[in-house]
Amino acid sequence: MLESAQHERPGMKLVWKVHLIVFLLTLCSGLSLAVLERSQRGKNFWRDLDAARELRQPAYSEQIDADNLFRTRSNTWSNLAYAVVGFYVVGFALHDVRWSGGPTQTMWSVLYGMACCFLAVGSGVFHASLSRWGQQLDVTAMYTPLLVLIGEAIWRRFPRIGFAGQSGVATWPMLSGLVFATTLLLYHYKWSLSSGVILPLLILFVAVFALRDLLRDATRRRTVSLLTAVIALFLAVACRELDVQRRFSNAQTPLQGHAFWHLLTAVALMAVWNSDRRSA
Repeated sequence: MLESAQHERPGMKLVWKVHLIVFLLTLCSGLSLAVLERSQRGKNFWRDLDAARELRQPAYSEQIDADNLFRTRSNTWSNLAYAVVGFYVVGFALHDVRWSGGPTQTMWSVLYGMACCFLAVGSGVFHASLSRWGQQLDVTAMYTPLLVLIGEAIWRRFPRIGFAGQSGVATWPMLSGLVFATTLLLYHYKWSLSSGVILPLLILFVAVFALRDLLRDATRRRTVSLLTAVIALFLAVACRELDVQRRFSNAQTPLQGHAFWHLLTAVALMAVWNSDRRSA
């Protein structure tokens, strides 16, 4: 018993290190953004970028300040939630590879964490700039975490491919490369494709894979995590729609419906990843 406890202590210490590192990264990110925002106040930082339609015809209720770095403050700051998810996913993935995970599973988690950080940047740039390029980056970044989840789900089903009697080759290099290539293609062809079709389709694929895993192995962690993801996504959509209809809050309050969309979808992204994370 004593030997078992001694074996577990380093893992527990490492978990607390993950929390501390995520806190420090988030604090540094927030302070850096605050300093940058203050230094560019009133300087119309985004003036050289083509404006998105949302600058002229606001889609969300938050008041727009076109001369500041963050043209919509709450809708910009709330994207830090995606970065926090990305930091935690990478931190716990590196924790798991030592105590209970494998290198390939860790690789997928690191990719997912990076995709969540990319989403924080893409969505943050769009809501800060309300520019056409920012919108292109934002929409592409929404797809990327879902593409990683789909790639990982296919890898779990087909970790290797080969002919009968042969061990075959690992599929993760091809699948991860395909995720990257698809992200680039979706970025390039953003204006030719409908995000109203692609995003729900990707969510459907993720949901199908998650339901298959749940039916095959309905652990408590998986059940609670997936239920959390569904509830968070449902509430996020409700907040977003109320915001679009100008029924969530007034334009000046920090409590914006689209900001809650960011926070709640970040919860959903974390919950989906947590459904398959093995305990340390």
